[in-house]
Amino acid sequence: MNDLIFEAKENDKMVKFKIIKFFKYKDKNYIIYTEEGNDELFASTYIIKNNELILDEIKTEEEWDYIDKVLEGEVNGS
Repeated sequence: MNDLIFEAKENDKMVKFKIIKFFKYKDKNYIIYTEEGNDELFASTYIIKNNELILDEIKTEEEWDYIDKVLEGEVNGS
């Protein structure tokens, strides 16, 4: 299987990120991802606008709790 990769500018440098999972929760789209070569996981909400992936921060504890359940396999996160 091919990894899904996206690039983002971080500190004036382009960084590659590997997508772990996309899912929807309460009408928002979420993405879990990691920097290539690093095991630390990140999560964000996202929209796609003009063919560009735009990330936004997770704002509530409820969202983080659901993301934890997705990562632990307690919910499918579809």
